[in-house]
Amino acid sequence: MSLSPVISSPVSPDLGSVSTNPPAADGRTFAALLQSAAATDSALISATGTTPATSMTDQLDGVTTLGEMVGGSGWATGGGLGGFGDFGLATAAHPGLRTAGLGASVGPGTGTLLDAALSQVGTPYVFGAEAAATDLDPASFDCSELTQWAAAQAGVDLPDGSWIQYLQAKDSGNAISVDDALRTPGALLFSFDQEPTADGGRPPGAHVAISLGDGRTVEARGRAYGVTVAQAGNRFTHAALVPGLSS
Repeated sequence: MSLSPVISSPVSPDLGSVSTNPPAADGRTFAALLQSAAATDSALISATGTTPATSMTDQLDGVTTLGEMVGGSGWATGGGLGGFGDFGLATAAHPGLRTAGLGASVGPGTGTLLDAALSQVGTPYVFGAEAAATDLDPASFDCSELTQWAAAQAGVDLPDGSWIQYLQAKDSGNAISVDDALRTPGALLFSFDQEPTADGGRPPGAHVAISLGDGRTVEARGRAYGVTVAQAGNRFTHAALVPGLSS
């Protein structure tokens, strides 16, 4: 099973148009940067093989993420691909990283949450990162900070911590099956090595992602990936709807 982050049809950037823009300070076009990032990720996955996800971020620390690669090349960007306004990667004209490209009907609340999360693809992952709800382009995220921040853009308060988000959703009657969540844009997908309990604290392995409703996720996946669109596969053990989010 490949763990490679995916930006693929029908949700793919229009590389033909962005590649015609002036090159970065180091001479590479944005399309070349994307291709280089993909090659880096392919080599990364080949090197790690079937390394358990719980230890992968520790083993792969220091690998250049797409956001770091682009930022280091001289492009004037914010923390995520949302900063590439001139290239249309997160605009209605190029819905590749917007809900318009999902092929699923979503309501305004869900659409806002997804658009916010997708606008941050490429932002670096930093464990324990904090992002103010009023900051429209944070410098970094961890997994639950991305879901908390994206929900805040839709007017919904989520607590910090993946296991706490799960417990809140479960207590409010919003827990659903993983299979249902994979088909539900905006649903939260959780990976726990044991189900959280109110008095149990954080499970040793805990992660949260946002479902795109088509078998993929947008998530702050780890230091080797940053915020990325990825295949959900069989990585997730629990799921829930975001409490209070208008569909």
